[in-house]
Amino acid sequence: MKNKLFLFTMFIFSVLILQTACSKDDLPPPEEVKKEEENPDNPDGKVDPAQPTIAYVDYLTP
Repeated sequence: MKNKLFLFTMFIFSVLILQTACSKDDLPPPEEVKKEEENPDNPDGKVDPAQPTIAYVDYLTP
């Protein structure tokens, strides 16, 4: 009986410690979202289907 009470008490203390350690007040303010620089080669940002991106990478080829 004492063992269960001890484990329960330790569980409660661990939850309280984790709750205080993970407080949102301690987090730094988020940085401002930076606007992506425009690509001079592709100002519209559209992808041409005739020019596909890399389809696969073969890591086994020496």
